Amino acid sequence: MKKYDPKQIESKWQAFWEKNKTFSTPEDATPENKCYILPQLPYPSGSGLHVGHAEVYTACDIYARYQRMKGKKVLQVFGLDSFGLPAENYAIKTNVHPRETIDKTTENFVSQVKALGVSVDWDRFVRSSDPSYYKFTQWFFLLMYERGLAYRKKQAVNWCESCKTVLANEQVVEKQSTDDGRRTTVNVCERCGTEIIQREMEQWYLKITDYADRLIDDLDKVDWPVETVKRQRDWIGRSEGAEITFSVISTNGSEEKSFEGKNVESQKSDLKEKSSASKDPSVASLSQDDNTITVFTTRPDTLFGATYMVLAPEHALLQKLSTVDSSPSSIIENWDEVEAYIQETAKKTDLDRQVNKEKTGVELKGVKAINPANGEEIPVWIADYVIATYGTGAIMAVPAHDERDFAFAKKFGLKIVPVVLKEVGESMSFVMGLSEDEIKNFGGEVVEKTDKGFFKITIPFNRLDDYKEFIRIKMEPKFWNEFSTKDGFYFIFKHENGEIEEMKLTKDTNDLIDRYGMAFNDEEVKERAENVYSWLAKNSFYESILIHTDPGIAINSDFLNGLPTQEAKTKIIDWLEKNGHGKRKIQYKLRDWSVSRQRFWGAPVPMLINEQFPPEADQPMAEAIDKEQRTTNNEQVSLPDAVVHVHAWGASPESHFRNWLREEEKNLGVESITPMLPHTDMPQRREWRTAVETVLPQETKNTVLEGRSLGAFTALELAQTHRFRKLILIAPTLPIQEWKAKFTAVVSDQKARATVLDMVQNDLDYSAIKKNCGEIVVFLSTNDPYIPLEASETLLKQKFPHCRIVRIRDAGHFGTDDGYATFDALKDEIVREIRPDLRTTRMDDLPVLLPNDVDFKPTGQSPLTYSPSFQNGVEEKYGTGWKREV
Repeated sequence: MKKYDPKQIESKWQAFWEKNKTFSTPEDATPENKCYILPQLPYPSGSGLHVGHAEVYTACDIYARYQRMKGKKVLQVFGLDSFGLPAENYAIKTNVHPRETIDKTTENFVSQVKALGVSVDWDRFVRSSDPSYYKFTQWFFLLMYERGLAYRKKQAVNWCESCKTVLANEQVVEKQSTDDGRRTTVNVCERCGTEIIQREMEQWYLKITDYADRLIDDLDKVDWPVETVKRQRDWIGRSEGAEITFSVISTNGSEEKSFEGKNVESQKSDLKEKSSASKDPSVASLSQDDNTITVFTTRPDTLFGATYMVLAPEHALLQKLSTVDSSPSSIIENWDEVEAYIQETAKKTDLDRQVNKEKTGVELKGVKAINPANGEEIPVWIADYVIATYGTGAIMAVPAHDERDFAFAKKFGLKIVPVVLKEVGESMSFVMGLSEDEIKNFGGEVVEKTDKGFFKITIPFNRLDDYKEFIRIKMEPKFWNEFSTKDGFYFIFKHENGEIEEMKLTKDTNDLIDRYGMAFNDEEVKERAENVYSWLAKNSFYESILIHTDPGIAINSDFLNGLPTQEAKTKIIDWLEKNGHGKRKIQYKLRDWSVSRQRFWGAPVPMLINEQFPPEADQPMAEAIDKEQRTTNNEQVSLPDAVVHVHAWGASPESHFRNWLREEEKNLGVESITPMLPHTDMPQRREWRTAVETVLPQETKNTVLEGRSLGAFTALELAQTHRFRKLILIAPTLPIQEWKAKFTAVVSDQKARATVLDMVQNDLDYSAIKKNCGEIVVFLSTNDPYIPLEASETLLKQKFPHCRIVRIRDAGHFGTDDGYATFDALKDEIVREIRPDLRTTRMDDLPVLLPNDVDFKPTGQSPLTYSPSFQNGVEEKYGTGWKREV
């Protein structure tokens, strides 16, 4: 070859590879020698390939060729993540369908990647916007919905009033604005420049938080760089601490303006009961009917130092307080100021609110919270640095031991109470009238000498007795000295008559020390003593060990005093749980994933919605629940009043996950009922039904009925004649031949076998059951020794077309031996909101296709709303009023 011409040589061999399918899927691959390589799928931008793309695909191809040289059978594939915002934004500007745009950019992008000479099987090329691909996206979504992992909820989103659309964070830009001569930064829409606001809209979410523990624990199993693993851990953000409940009272005036029908005097009586709680741990908490604020904290040991509370401006309690009667100011005296602050916050993104900046906020005047540890009334504020979607949307503020709380308290003049003494290696004291040589004699060291002749000194803890003796002799009458110890502070007073009085700073000595200090300084003694630790913290020398965020020794905290932080945490959580003020809790920074960002150019959500009443003529119970949920306008999912459990053949109310579930339901405030069924080894149909029927609540409309195995058959019987919020069947025994055959083969005891077979007759009124249940959910296992999976699914789908069937891999018969001493998925299902207005698309109806007849002009609605073809044939298949989710 005289001259190497890359264009000629490369194009020749690339054409050869493509014609001869050199890199097609190897047919002789085995589990031992196969190697699959999938580079990250890029978005096919109009500008084409950039050097970053070339780097990634070259690196992957080097690895692919290296593996082939080692004898591996390599399959390397390529595709495009062609859904997304850029194509949609272009469609809004030009009204050109994104599919046309993507088709053009795909051709250019692929030709550039091919020009790199990568060894890819191009017959397997896919795009995420191809129906053959997103069919499986929709299939996965339906699986997650049936498992309770996909759900709808209202959430604040970025909203542009001009474009009438939701904006992703990337579509929000900052703009400088001048208001009353002040330059401020506002968030605006990148398309039109309109200031964005936060608006609540119902969105679809994937419940990735269910996997938080597995995500963080399994990081130990991956071979990733240390920094990458650290970032992942920080992103998931597991925190162990406590959830604490604070009662809320109104302090605004007369009986007519009381909160929740209680006049202020009645509330004060409750406060007296509360205030003694820390002295007597046996005192019960206020009733659950009282209004409360729940917080999560990783430092429950600092509870005695909580001097105020802060709510997110979107917190549900604000709305509750504002609608007690027709006038919001009947509870919140400064409601106009509060409302203005809420509206101002709505213009900020969550990210803006979390950036370190000057703290802002408004006190809710007329409302106080009660610190459950000491019964003190503390003010309640709203501030934008608290985010509604993180934790509970509220915090207990401990300014002595949290930097943000400290900055807020300093700005607004709020009380700061130290409750943790930082552990240091020596004592600290503030003295005058000594020489440096005298200080050295008792092992002291001068840190600083002030202009007024005071010495800031440190003393070894093992020389404190020497220091005390020196002070007793050296100190003049009407003077005092204080110094830190390993677990607090110690005071020595010399009265005018020369008498010396010494005491450790405790709750019992606090007022006396404060009074002596005022008197020795010839100041007027205050009617109410100051917290001496708060006074000490004002001294810049002591501030370092009293105002900090480190662990240490509990002080100023009643029964926690003297305990190291970890022990104090354990003790206060035990106390909170015993007295009904809180519980242990693990929290995560990780949030459920919103999958509703795109207005159009994304896989259509394969769900149906019915906004008419009734959603189903043959489901009056579902209609009633749906209507009630819509008219109550309750932002939080209402819980069932009771859950009735029917245990299995040969089991009891204590078997398997029952004890655990009973405690979980108790913690939720839901009545848990599990009757002991008679003759569990030789069950009789009528006896079992009667035993459960006698314990049913008088009104079962808001009751969940759950049955496992043979107990599920009894539950089905009861649902023929009683209305239930939800019916949950776990590994249900159903009257089908496949079950009889499997049961007969497994159970060897002929008498027991005959008894059970006689009990399970094919005489259930499935139509009545469907009418009486707001929702039916079934848990089935892929390897159940008693219950045939496919045959059970077939019957259930035939009789209850819209029931949700949750398949769980290798769950056996959902017993303790199968790993079901706990059952989180069941607990989640018990409290899950009933949505009879939602229905899944049938699996055989996938993919739900994106239509072509779409107008992309911004109207505040999805472009799918205006596509006639998108709804074609839906009512004919699914019934009157049903439409595809848009």
